[in-house]
Amino acid sequence: MKARKVFGTETTDYLESFQYTDSVLKFLNKNGAGLKEIGTGVFYKRSKTSVWDF
Repeated sequence: MKARKVFGTETTDYLESFQYTDSVLKFLNKNGAGLKEIGTGVFYKRSKTSVWDF
């Protein structure tokens, strides 16, 4: 495990390109270009003008 964030009862673990919330894989980091949400297939792309485009 590289990093862990705890907010209230929710724990988020960051391991290389993977992001787990409460031990369930939630996101896959796509080479710094954005995040792919597991289960929905939604891709959140990084923007030059803002942190994330939703």
